[in-house]
Amino acid sequence: KEVGVEVELNVLDSAAFLSAVTKPSEEADYDLVNLSVGVYTGDAEYVMETFYACDSAAPVYYNRAYFCDPEVDTLIEQASTLPTMEERNAVYAEINEMVVDQAPILQMFDVVQTMATSADLQGIYFEPAGNNWTA
Repeated sequence: KEVGVEVELNVLDSAAFLSAVTKPSEEADYDLVNLSVGVYTGDAEYVMETFYACDSAAPVYYNRAYFCDPEVDTLIEQASTLPTMEERNAVYAEINEMVVDQAPILQMFDVVQTMATSADLQGIYFEPAGNNWTA
């Protein structure tokens, strides 16, 4: 309210939440949703193709903001053909700027990972993308 936005907060259990945010845009009954993103592949391509592409809108993938920008789609396709990570990452950085500028989502990063193991367990490390992998 202090910044001029009135919000009605609805807290749903997991099943109801997934059902509510996995509808085509014409059936969506929310204006704002709190989501988390996991990059399970460790590659930005996953997020670009499943969260930012026009054809990734729910219920197909995870574009639950129903964001669609043909220029972003063109850059996503271009990046997937580039031969080096440096070239791909430059295009992904451009896409991120475009998405942030258009603000269909507010991107925040907050990860707290806790792991308890036996002293005998070897070969586990925290991967920078936020996933645990065995060595």
